[in-house]
Amino acid sequence: MGPEMNNNPGHYHKCRGSLFTVEYDGTVTKRLSNISISNGMAWSPDNKLFYYIDTYKYVVEVYDFDLLTGNIC
Repeated sequence: MGPEMNNNPGHYHKCRGSLFTVEYDGTVTKRLSNISISNGMAWSPDNKLFYYIDTYKYVVEVYDFDLLTGNIC
């Protein structure tokens, strides 16, 4: 989620956050940018699609997903 507004507690700057993955070895990788407030993640039953919801976008985005690498595109 993006940072909270200093002069407006409980409200957040849109599109300033990112979505990251953390690997078993501690490696951190940025997967998505321009995130406002993450509101949901899901995968298709075959793990080939990744569904992502950002509250302020009002849509469910769908990405191709590689289970072995964690890459989305």
